[in-house]
Amino acid sequence: MKKPADTIAIDTPLASCWIEGEVVCVVTNNDERTKKSTEEHYRILKENLKDKFYWLIDLKLCKYMNRDVLDTMYDQMPKVCKGMAVIAVKPCEKMVASYFLRFESRSIPTKMFVTEKEARAWLKEIASVKPAKK
Repeated sequence: MKKPADTIAIDTPLASCWIEGEVVCVVTNNDERTKKSTEEHYRILKENLKDKFYWLIDLKLCKYMNRDVLDTMYDQMPKVCKGMAVIAVKPCEKMVASYFLRFESRSIPTKMFVTEKEARAWLKEIASVKPAKK
């Protein structure tokens, strides 16, 4: 995934990010994930986002996540995410992506893809579905 020239980069300890309309694009880096770096990642994103967005995550360089990192992620993600498409091709990427699939049980639509094109199409589809009025 490549950042378009006309977007502003949001760099965190864990990823290079940018906003495209209603979508936050996240390209993970190969740095070690710790509770502290994960908290800083979400602090920076919340500061820049100001609202919930759909997330497009490219896991090509993401490393293993320990329990502290996962707990922080599970606590913070529902505060900033409306839906999540995760791009994972290699077996090790799919293993890491499986952690993200657990957000489905937290009312965040989440799905794994092998291509960016498929992931973007799905995000567009779920973004167009408006919740039923009560």
